Amino acid sequence: MATPADHIALANRNHDALCLLLPHAETCPEWIATIAFYKAVHIVEAVFAIVLSEHSHSHDDRIDRLKRPQFEILFIDYRPLYAASVIARYLEDSASKKVYDH
Repeated sequence: MATPADHIALANRNHDALCLLLPHAETCPEWIATIAFYKAVHIVEAVFAIVLSEHSHSHDDRIDRLKRPQFEILFIDYRPLYAASVIARYLEDSASKKVYDH
């Protein structure tokens, strides 16, 4: 099982990748959204490892845990990143079923 430090290290690597891509945002917005989301995933998993001494097992499991009152402040920022990454990866908003063009 990854340690909190492992998750923070991966979040930092994702941050570094974002810094490289942001000057070229118009050519790769889907990668920026996806990498930003996975940076958030690693931060959330580090918090879970510290607070709960466990990790989530899927995106749905992570969202269910983030809906707990103790993590509400994280969920507020996490949820839009999740939605943006789903749209970026699948060109569909899973909540509204709206389909997007590339």
